[in-house]
Amino acid sequence: MGDVGCQFEQSKSLFHQAQNALFADPSNASLASAERETYLEYRRHEKFLESFLRQKSKITWLRFGDDNTAYFHASLKKRKMSNRIVSYISADGSVVDDYKQVTHHFLHHFQSFLGCSGRANGHIDMQSISCGPVLDMASQLDLIKPFTFHDVKIALSSIHPFKSLDGYGASFFKVMWKEIGREVSLAVLEFFETGFILQSLNDTLLVLIPKVD
Repeated sequence: MGDVGCQFEQSKSLFHQAQNALFADPSNASLASAERETYLEYRRHEKFLESFLRQKSKITWLRFGDDNTAYFHASLKKRKMSNRIVSYISADGSVVDDYKQVTHHFLHHFQSFLGCSGRANGHIDMQSISCGPVLDMASQLDLIKPFTFHDVKIALSSIHPFKSLDGYGASFFKVMWKEIGREVSLAVLEFFETGFILQSLNDTLLVLIPKVD
């Protein structure tokens, strides 16, 4: 890690020293100021170190991520373990880690509401709503006004360039906006008017890539 790691450790050590000094003399204003300054410096170097490690991780993945190597399988195993739910806390506060009970609990949970039609029960208590902040009529009308071509363009501009939209990166739509912006906007605005969207826009192509030569 070089200088980045050394600077982080030094700033961390100075921060802990300032903390201990302030703990011994809490009413000392100069020590409180020094503790605050060393904390900000520590946080700054912590962000530098985090950014460095992220970049290093990306470089390692770009070099070895698509190869059938031990690094690839270790990354796959780590992701699988981090996404796995192995226990839950029951209503009485006890931890349940039995595999069959855990799977039954989550299956029952999602089966209880997935695929079932529901409706809001009860009535809105207008008296309770009036006790808090309420939008004026102009703001209410502003919330329900129709979307415009400009709104679609602003929304698309906020999407990260590497995000995929209908199989293309968002950067493609941004660069080609003059040529395809009207058609894209019409498709989006039609969805807000009718509530329907072309099924082809949600299609996904899955390709199996063998990890062999």
